[in-house]
Amino acid sequence: MCQTAENLTDLLFPRRCPLCQRILTQKGELICEACAKELPYIKEPKCMICSRPIRDERKMLCGICENKVHYFIRGDCTFIYEGKLRDALMRLKFNNHREYADFFAAAVAAHAKAFLGEIHPQVLLPVPMNRKKRKERGFDQCALIGRKISERTGIPIQTDNLVRIRYTRAQKGLDAAARRENLRGAFRVRRPEQLPESVLVFDDIYTTGATLDEVSFTLRQCGIRQIYFICICSVLN
Repeated sequence: MCQTAENLTDLLFPRRCPLCQRILTQKGELICEACAKELPYIKEPKCMICSRPIRDERKMLCGICENKVHYFIRGDCTFIYEGKLRDALMRLKFNNHREYADFFAAAVAAHAKAFLGEIHPQVLLPVPMNRKKRKERGFDQCALIGRKISERTGIPIQTDNLVRIRYTRAQKGLDAAARRENLRGAFRVRRPEQLPESVLVFDDIYTTGATLDEVSFTLRQCGIRQIYFICICSVLN
């Protein structure tokens, strides 16, 4: 887009803060100053495997990771899934506010910088939507945000290799066992030979890890062992 067209777009459709909806006046600004100070970043203490916040500073793992062996090695989540941040992510997904993708990608890339520097992933794989759901929504939010994370981190992305091969009902409201059963056999890798040794999976919300475990199990079936993840949000333990 040329500079004139970009300026006209900004004038007609000014970018708004994803959290409070105020118009952003500074060029390149992705969130207003007030909301930036209130972002619910995940801080220590947190689970050393899934990055979920934990309340007991003496523990190293959350309640789920204490009692479950995951197919992934570990991951990093940026925010606690709550309040205005949660509402902004819901507006992106269900009200077509795709412009928020820049904010979420920038936040995740910045927060995960040290983690990515430790693990050196060779490819980024967004968790895919089922074709039917993608058609209903009009876009795949993980692929959209994933591409922007790839641009910011330099990690190559594959958006068509990992696919969801069957329709699954929404995970919300399901317990851990039901989540696992709902996702069983839901993913497939089209071209296993194109996957490198170290893979980074991207999803928007981490709840119990069921989705990431099923994706990771599918990748392990292809011989991949170095599997990590990043997520925008994690629910509280």
